[in-house]
This record gives sequence, C-alpha cells and structure tokens, in this order.
Amino acid sequence: MKFLKRIGLYGVSGTGKTTILKAVVAATSEVVWLQGSDMVLQAANMSLPEFKCLSDRQKYHFREQAILNAVQIQHEQNKHVIIDAHLAFLSDNGGFENAMTRQDAEFYTDYIYLNLPATIIHRRLLNDTARPRSRSVEESRNCASA
Repeated sequence: MKFLKRIGLYGVSGTGKTTILKAVVAATSEVVWLQGSDMVLQAANMSLPEFKCLSDRQKYHFREQAILNAVQIQHEQNKHVIIDAHLAFLSDNGGFENAMTRQDAEFYTDYIYLNLPATIIHRRLLNDTARPRSRSVEESRNCASA
C-alpha cells in the first residue's frame, strides 16, 4: 500500500496556484486536484454570495465538511491529493477571516505557501482575463502578509 500525500497549496489570488496545478495534473495521473472553494461550496450546496452571508460558525462547518469529502475522494481514487486553498480572506471591515480549520490541520501531510510581492500579484490580477478580479496594490499587500 503506497503512502498518499495530501498537499495544501496556499496563496492569495494571483500567486499562480491554478497555473502550477494545471501543469502538475498534466504531468502525472497520480494526482487529483481539488479546488478548495468549489469543495466548500459543494459541501454547503450554495453559491459564493450565499456562502458569504453565513455566520463564521456555519462557514467553518462547511469548510470542515469539504475536507471530509476530500478524504473520501482520496480513498476512492487512491491518488495523491492537492487542494488549492486560502489561509484567510480579506473581510469587508478590512480585517481577515480565517479559512483554515482543525480538519485542514489534520488532513494535510504537506503545505506549500506561495508568497509573491504585492506588485506582482496586483499585475497578475489586472491581467487575468479568464477570471476578472479587482484589488488594489495595498489590498494585495495586506492579503499577502496575512
């Protein structure tokens, strides 16, 4: 029986998580890539705007359920799992909302955190035509240091 890795690839939007994971998946059939935000929204059975309206406790519950679902997926597919994820999100009040749960800490065997200068992240966000996002350089800097 092979040892299966569970890797969390973390970083703010624009650090290159999707680009890296597309290349990894194209290079090997031994890995399943799960998108953390999609997993959480599937666990909650709701859209992102609906999810954002939930209480912190409700969000935490669905984030934990998403990781339990990832355990099941890995068991069924018998492959290494890489999940792109966020440690925190910029909240409406200018602070940060923690996105990592106890289940996350117990699930992952490895963590990779992509950390880039805010100016590079900002430029990538502005040039991303596939997923238009807006954020000031200052917001990018704040997110990158969270």
